Amino acid sequence: MDGEISKPFLFSIKKWSVIILCALNIILMIIYASISNLLANRYLYDYEIDRDYRIEEVKLTVIITLLMISIFSISFSILGIIGAVRESFTFTLVFTILAVINFAATLANSIKRPYYIACAIWAILMVIAAVFLTRDLQICNRRKRNRIYQN
Repeated sequence: MDGEISKPFLFSIKKWSVIILCALNIILMIIYASISNLLANRYLYDYEIDRDYRIEEVKLTVIITLLMISIFSISFSILGIIGAVRESFTFTLVFTILAVINFAATLANSIKRPYYIACAIWAILMVIAAVFLTRDLQICNRRKRNRIYQN
């Protein structure tokens, strides 16, 4: 037990919460990317005003945008999983900052479009889990530094 740093209370639950939420987010983003054609039709219907544009060009742009959102979200979730598995404060802090930005954007979007409320709830769960894990990893790092300075 000399070399082992004691983990904060419920550390494992917080760690696995981030891992599971990120894994589920990856699955959801794969589904989101696979139905991007249907979503593109929905978005075009929402924004249909008397505009002169070619529907197929706009639809392709919307599909590409949705696919890019999925790719970025999957990348951020992988970052969260890596940070949690490695118990890396830096990775987890970056993931937490990105999760907060994502939550702010999702919340702003759900105010205008109520069907985004489920996404906002999902984003707040990710933020809560990430913040708690980041705080615990900061405590672990502080304990490691104190142990080094004492020796």
